[in-house]
Amino acid sequence: MSDVETPSDGPGGESQNLEWKSSWRDEHLKWICGFANAQGGRLVIGKNDRGEVLGVKDPLRLMEEIPNKAQSLLGIVVDVNLKSEAGGEYLEIRVDPYPNPISYRGGPGRGRDHGTHARRVRLGTAAGDAPGTAAVLPSGAVGSPMTYRVEGRQHVALTGGGPRLIALALPE
Repeated sequence: MSDVETPSDGPGGESQNLEWKSSWRDEHLKWICGFANAQGGRLVIGKNDRGEVLGVKDPLRLMEEIPNKAQSLLGIVVDVNLKSEAGGEYLEIRVDPYPNPISYRGGPGRGRDHGTHARRVRLGTAAGDAPGTAAVLPSGAVGSPMTYRVEGRQHVALTGGGPRLIALALPE
């Protein structure tokens, strides 16, 4: 798996390619899906929102469980590594960007989420954005999403196959 270019875990904190979670929950697969549909990224389990190591419960079980769930529910491969810092352990999940759309609970273009085809993307954390925003894009959306602001409101745009462009205003 290639290295995903991400900022350091330094004072900059979370970013579009880096998310910290205090503990693992299966709903975090949505973030993994979003990273795969964007530029890739890292999901760190066992750190709080300030980047302080809290530790991770049962890391060896999670190191086996998380890649299996990513494969079976998303159809993608992720690296899960046990790291230590400041006397505590945490997991780093590295997600490469995927060239084809990844659907939550279904792999490349075949998933279903609550009865509708769902493609999740990870959106930026520019000033004023809610950190860690994930958007559900409509079926048929392809390509890497681009985010932009109009009159203070964030939007996401991408191609819909052929000459069609899809642009969505994100919830405030």
